Amino acid sequence: MNDIDQGTVLDREPATLLGDELPLTITVEEASALLGISLRSTYRAVNAGHIPSTRIGRRFHVLIPRLREQLGLTEPELVHALTCVRENAAT
Repeated sequence: MNDIDQGTVLDREPATLLGDELPLTITVEEASALLGISLRSTYRAVNAGHIPSTRIGRRFHVLIPRLREQLGLTEPELVHALTCVRENAAT
């Protein structure tokens, strides 16, 4: 085994590209809530290539940098919107 403690790696927050608060990807469920469309419609848009995504294993992940560009949002606007989505999901 390597020198990295696997528990530490798994407990980390997602890596960020656009700042300290914005992850590189979000789940399709989060994208659905963020865009205000149904989960089914979100999956259809992902499969059609209308929502920028990548497939990792069996799951799709929506690419935040490309989604932000596509929507024409600033980074602070997207951080705020995503924070609201995650707060609502936690309640």
